[in-house]
Amino acid sequence: MNYYLCFCFFLSFAYFFINLRYYYHWAKIPVFVPKDDFQPTAAIDIIIVARDEAEHILALLESVKAQNYPLDSYKITLVDDHSEDETLNLANNFFAKNPQLQAQILQLCDAPNLQKNSQSFKKIALDYALQQTENELIICTDADCVLGENWLYNYAAAWEETGAVFLSAGLILNGENTLLQRFQQLDNVGMMAITAAGGKIGHFLANGGNMGYSRQIYTEMGAYSQNLRYASGDDMFLVAKVGKSYPKQLFFIKNQPATVQTEVKKTLAGFYQQRLRWASKSKGYQSVFLLTTLLTVWLSTVFILVNLVLSPFFARIWLILALQIGLKMIADWVLLASAARFFGQQFLLKHFVGCFFAHIFYITIIGFMANLAKKYEWKGRKVS
Repeated sequence: MNYYLCFCFFLSFAYFFINLRYYYHWAKIPVFVPKDDFQPTAAIDIIIVARDEAEHILALLESVKAQNYPLDSYKITLVDDHSEDETLNLANNFFAKNPQLQAQILQLCDAPNLQKNSQSFKKIALDYALQQTENELIICTDADCVLGENWLYNYAAAWEETGAVFLSAGLILNGENTLLQRFQQLDNVGMMAITAAGGKIGHFLANGGNMGYSRQIYTEMGAYSQNLRYASGDDMFLVAKVGKSYPKQLFFIKNQPATVQTEVKKTLAGFYQQRLRWASKSKGYQSVFLLTTLLTVWLSTVFILVNLVLSPFFARIWLILALQIGLKMIADWVLLASAARFFGQQFLLKHFVGCFFAHIFYITIIGFMANLAKKYEWKGRKVS
């Protein structure tokens, strides 16, 4: 029993220090503000991959159109991934009504390297788009996102002022006042802080809905040609390769104008499938440090639940369980409160307690199912 209690004690403090370390580096990152006299010169390719996004595509394209950036300095490339709704028609009509925009629509079915048994549709679509473009700065977003008017301006400023070869920025979720949706929002602001801080401690993270990189990096790294056996991971596998070769030239744009918005998953089934998809790519991670961190976080939640079951039978378990919950609660609050306030979502903090306990079950279940489940469904496709 003593060895078991020591093990649980070690896990709790490991989790505590992991989160406080993230908080420390997140808090140290300065807010990025472009210089007052900055005049953008970067030519930009915006890459968007869309599948069945009729509900969102026009909002995204309107936000691209509204950019505070010279129209002749950016081009939009939209790749339609076999949409079965009106996504393609809506996009075609939008560009026809806005001929001032430089834009092209590609269909993934025309991609020369598309294989019938492929599951990496998004990675192949990104490669296809990049082969049809030529600008030096590439910025990717998702078809269900909405961009602020100074999104491109801040990317260009960060690109030109920092000399970074890989850029990323925040993504926040909009949702309604239900525990499921507030949980997703609060969990997401924590992930954004961890994404920003990760580059400072040696494991590099990114979100495919808001990231950019140089064409040189795409060419040099072979970008999306590897890890094609994983349906997800276009962001994580690329940033890991870049971080290994250029660890000092990755930059997180910590400001509001570069942050994009998207929506939460409105059903528990949709949320579960999304997170299972995200977690499935962890099998392809090569960073020992990242894998150790993920394992520590998962085990810390597993043993909270184990001790919850054991506590009625062993008096001393109550003490270690209280310690586990207390340390996790403090560490989570410190990080989440800072990130939520920065992203203007401090209203989420009143849901902290409910989300805290939901997070214990969420991490345990998703971590377990990511290694057990052989298939999941995403946008009408069954992926194995």
